[in-house]
Amino acid sequence: ISIDGVLYWAVTCFNYGDDLDFNRQRYGPSWIITSEDGGVTWNLNATNPKMFTGRLAAPRFVQFGRDNAGARDEYVYVHFQATNGGAAFFEQNDMLFLGRVPKDQILNRTAYEFYNGEMPDGQIAWVSDDSIAVPVWSYPLMTAVQQVNYHFETKSYIFANWAWISYDGHPRPDHSPDERNDRTKHQRSQLVLVEAPEPWGPFSVFHIDDDWSGWDGSTGAYTPVFPPAWMGPDNFWMVSTQCCDPFPVSPPNNHYTFNAQHVTLKLNMSSERLLVKW
Repeated sequence: ISIDGVLYWAVTCFNYGDDLDFNRQRYGPSWIITSEDGGVTWNLNATNPKMFTGRLAAPRFVQFGRDNAGARDEYVYVHFQATNGGAAFFEQNDMLFLGRVPKDQILNRTAYEFYNGEMPDGQIAWVSDDSIAVPVWSYPLMTAVQQVNYHFETKSYIFANWAWISYDGHPRPDHSPDERNDRTKHQRSQLVLVEAPEPWGPFSVFHIDDDWSGWDGSTGAYTPVFPPAWMGPDNFWMVSTQCCDPFPVSPPNNHYTFNAQHVTLKLNMSSERLLVKW
């Protein structure tokens, strides 16, 4: 995220497949590096390398346009995908937490506050103790969110969620056997598009695809993102990674590709909910 000309990049360590229960890929620890020259050089020691750990190990800044010029207030908002077990993984998490920090205190870990629910008078409760943070989105074993961004035209916070899913609709461990085609690969993934009026919700699903496939029939799409620069009023795009080959082609011929897909958003006037057209 860019704030007053300074780039802040949340980076994280990554451990591939050390989760014996579900073969998930663990994040953490995570920290923030900075650049004051547009990304030409970076200060790799801007924060403690263990700034965020455990269930906070996958921070994602909420974007409000170039240099965060459209920010809702003086805070920077951050979502964290996490599990009930106190960890953060690349895929198949359980929930999203929300934090915020004054925009001039991004590098100060003690300045972060976390969403703790809504008080009786409608005000949002924020706490410094992340252990009592309350999820703003829950989707057990099916949560993987790369970024939540604000869309000015629809006045919505929008994100794309993905997950590995079995043919009977249940969460599926990474690299597990394909129950229909007798092979081991990323056979099937789910895409869910979600929107909310505030960064803490309430979130509503406006599109779901249980058999998310590429233009050529390739399955196993993942990491969908709506890039802030590509979320214009008439030019709205989603990018993602694609793996693997269309059946009956099998590994080792998987192709990992970068995909860009044009999206048309429409407002359902009767429900004031978003509709999507590819």
